[in-house]
Amino acid sequence: MKDKKLLAVPAAALLAVFLLLRRSKAQVPEGESDIQLSSLRVYPPSGYRGDSFVIAVTAQNYGSASGARQINFEVSGMTTIKKTVTLEPGQYADVQATVKPTSEGRYEVSVDGLTGSFTVEGVAAPDIQLSNLVITPDVCYPGDTVTISVTATNHGNAAGSREIVFEVG
Repeated sequence: MKDKKLLAVPAAALLAVFLLLRRSKAQVPEGESDIQLSSLRVYPPSGYRGDSFVIAVTAQNYGSASGARQINFEVSGMTTIKKTVTLEPGQYADVQATVKPTSEGRYEVSVDGLTGSFTVEGVAAPDIQLSNLVITPDVCYPGDTVTISVTATNHGNAAGSREIVFEVG
């Protein structure tokens, strides 16, 4: 019984895609292009002020002629990036727009009725912390070799450096 359900889902999905493609092609008059958009993706889903966020959609021409279409990428109703895609019949392409937000918050993305979002946090910064100080040997005399080690770990969200000073006294 389980096997029949597993096989029924992919078959139903394939049938839905077939019917959608058949319907789309049937509604387009001969000799015209019909560029449709699908699969909105936003990456990364979260990041920091000044990071680049990519918004992408897949465009496909279901018509029988080549054509061009302007795509409007809207970000939180304030920013609109316009891109134009030109496709031959049956051809598809990913179309991308890149934004670099300067304010923190959640940004809503809309492209031809497709929606998504991404989140911008504060500025990325390093946070290097020291631990595990080891001095060997713990007792020494003038002229002895002494080894000093420490573990430095970056707990922040950006690369960075930190000066470490060992004082002997």
